[in-house]
Amino acid sequence: YTNDSSSYRPHLNQYFVKGEAITYTWGFNAIIKTPSKITELRSPSHKLKIEYSNEKEARIQFENKNLPNSDLVIQFSYATSFEPWLAIQQSKKHKELAGLVSFILDDKEIDSFGSDGSNQEYIFILDCSGSMHGRRIELAKEAAELFLMSLPPNSKFNIIKFGSHFSFFSEKSLPYTEENRKMALELIKTTTADMGGTQLKKPLKQLFSNEVPQDETRAVFLLTDGAVWDVDDIFALIKANNKRTRLHTLGIGSGASSELVKGAAKSGRGAFQFLTDGEEISPVIISLL
Repeated sequence: YTNDSSSYRPHLNQYFVKGEAITYTWGFNAIIKTPSKITELRSPSHKLKIEYSNEKEARIQFENKNLPNSDLVIQFSYATSFEPWLAIQQSKKHKELAGLVSFILDDKEIDSFGSDGSNQEYIFILDCSGSMHGRRIELAKEAAELFLMSLPPNSKFNIIKFGSHFSFFSEKSLPYTEENRKMALELIKTTTADMGGTQLKKPLKQLFSNEVPQDETRAVFLLTDGAVWDVDDIFALIKANNKRTRLHTLGIGSGASSELVKGAAKSGRGAFQFLTDGEEISPVIISLL
């Protein structure tokens, strides 16, 4: 809406235009409290002013005046992030107790889903629609290249590019060899955001029509800005095929749809991450793999 109090009307342009005058700014203040020493506190999307009260508490706010033209991403970790813990609190009003427990499973005792990468198929679905033009497609290509360089031996892989239509790198997934990897990297290098609209359901249907062998598992990585309209149908399709296929998502750019990125990963029993311009790519990719 405009800031003219006499005339409230929708602003048809949902993005800020370079050079367009904006008559307001916005502020942000937050306090981060952790049960142990804060080991990392940063924002890949905005410059922050950080003031530590002590090693377990910090106050954060914008370093400069910022416009609300991108998602605010804050990343933090603390010394005991991956240790089990128990918290008990008593209600001051009702004198009742409430408890919260967090526990971490020992990966040595778990038969994990394709944990060593052997006999596993990796599928990378790359959004090449028009909304990915500019820096977004470059970020997606950088991420896809790093994915390919990080696959384990004895695995298979394939790449699907989609927009209004879709195409597979290979009719069937290929063994992860040096020659196949070089061909795939060349494909990614020449990829552009020139495939029109964003129709994700069709390539997913084609992918799921190829059954996963009993002795294999499949990991799918969707790289997209999330500009789709049929999210409910997509979630239902992914959920119906998540028994031997796990789907992870990587939201590209500060305007990526959290609804699609988070919902698709939840339906596919996978993980999700967001990647914004200026953020270090390697930790994001490693966490998904």
